[in-house]
Amino acid sequence: MASACETTDELIDLIYAILLGEASWQQFLDTLAAGMPNGKTVMVMHGITDPGEGYVPLSAGFDEKAIETYNAHYVDLNVWQPPLTRQKAGMGFTDDELFPSEELVKSEFFNDYLIPNEIHMMACAKIGSDRRYSFSVAALGARADTRLKAEMADRLTGLGPHLKRAFDFHR
Repeated sequence: MASACETTDELIDLIYAILLGEASWQQFLDTLAAGMPNGKTVMVMHGITDPGEGYVPLSAGFDEKAIETYNAHYVDLNVWQPPLTRQKAGMGFTDDELFPSEELVKSEFFNDYLIPNEIHMMACAKIGSDRRYSFSVAALGARADTRLKAEMADRLTGLGPHLKRAFDFHR
């Protein structure tokens, strides 16, 4: 199990280690997830014109069945991804900045996917996009902690330019 990075700089170093072949994206997600109680992280490809084309290619903290279920059904119902696709790449956002929490709790996505998977908070950043897909990273936690999710959004903003460079390199 990865240990939590104390600073954003340590995660930035990890991103460049990935580009040099010294580390993996799985290590990055594991390390990012370790910074939160019951932390989970995902990299998401979201279909801009057809949300059903999206999927989660990499994750940490989830069991395989949860990701399979998301990819098969809930990718279409993720209320956070459509507003995230309209945001500037490299900026971190919290769940309630993308979609009103009072509406989220009424959704199938919340009640049938987030709650059973013990997800009560989310911070994410769009890494890049093209005409068809938006690519993002999200950090999710089991505790509805406003301070922690704001810190994670800030951390993702700090990582944003580096993640975008890595994304552009791999495209």
